[in-house]
Amino acid sequence: MLIDKFGGVTVYSRNQVKGFWKPGEGKAVEDELLVFEVMCLKIDPAFWDKLKLRLLKIFKQDSLIIRCSKIELL
Repeated sequence: MLIDKFGGVTVYSRNQVKGFWKPGEGKAVEDELLVFEVMCLKIDPAFWDKLKLRLLKIFKQDSLIIRCSKIELL
C-alpha cells in the first residue's frame, strides 16, 4: 500500500529496542518496535487517518504514532 502510493518505503526493525508498558493494574507487557518511513511532497491527512484506523485493528493496538517531519534536501 505505501509502495503503491509513495513509490517506496523503508522499514527499520529495531530488534534491540523493546517497549514496555503496564495496562491498568496488570503485569508489564513487552512490545517490539517497527518504524516505517516514507517521503512525500504533500501530506494527505485523510489517507493517514484511514491507514491509522486500519493498522490499529490489524495490530490490535490501543494507540499508534504516525508522525510527520519537514526535511530539507541538500
